[in-house]
Amino acid sequence: MILPKDQMSEEDIKLNFITPAILAKGRKDKITMEQAVRFTDGKINLKGNIVSRATPKKADYILYINANNPIAIIEAKDNNHTVSFGMQQANTYAQMMQIPFAYSSNGDAFEEYDFLTGKERQIAMEDFPTPEELFKRYKKEANERAGLTDTEIAIINQVAAEITNYLKSTDRMAKTIVFCATEAHAERMRIALTNMNSDMCRKNPDYVVRITGSYTYGKSKLDYFISLAEYPVIATTIRSTIRFMTAMWMRFFDISGTGTALPPLAMVT
Repeated sequence: MILPKDQMSEEDIKLNFITPAILAKGRKDKITMEQAVRFTDGKINLKGNIVSRATPKKADYILYINANNPIAIIEAKDNNHTVSFGMQQANTYAQMMQIPFAYSSNGDAFEEYDFLTGKERQIAMEDFPTPEELFKRYKKEANERAGLTDTEIAIINQVAAEITNYLKSTDRMAKTIVFCATEAHAERMRIALTNMNSDMCRKNPDYVVRITGSYTYGKSKLDYFISLAEYPVIATTIRSTIRFMTAMWMRFFDISGTGTALPPLAMVT
């Protein structure tokens, strides 16, 4: 090393320790990594007749499963800070973006917070999880948190397959709503439909979107869905989220009560 670790800047720590630890687990090929990602515009401040915008919030790293599904956020600090020094900042950013895993690192180790279990731990640099491990943990913990049984998961996958096959036999760009019993079911249905329509999601990640009250990104897509913009095409939701809609032609599946897809209706009002 040209410099002792405790004399390195944050950028030096990222370059020499954090980025190599992330890329060593295969993320370059399987998960998009973006550094210094700007995910909010700065807050607008009004003082008298002077309008200014605060510095936008940035994350050092956001790791994605695909373009529409971030799974982890990492906040970097120089080595004069503790490993967990950036944890609160990482947690704040993760909550804003509804990302399940948050990390802080000073180049010595990673501090991890798992939003699904509420547990925090420290792991060695070389033990940073692979994409497969993170996604496997996410699915397992999300199902346990939602109280989904293997039978329920199997039903969701079966229904997603039936909807996908129906759209393939008719029109895959026809607007489709899938009403689910809970937000957890709506998220699991979104995952199942995304996987079964990966060819369409490669063209546009918003082909399938969960639109529920707790999901900021999904809510931002509601007007696009209602206005018959090209995307999103499939929306998974719960009945309390969409209280009214302009009359429009779309396919409608209700699995909120029966666990199986009802015959598609021509119109939702």
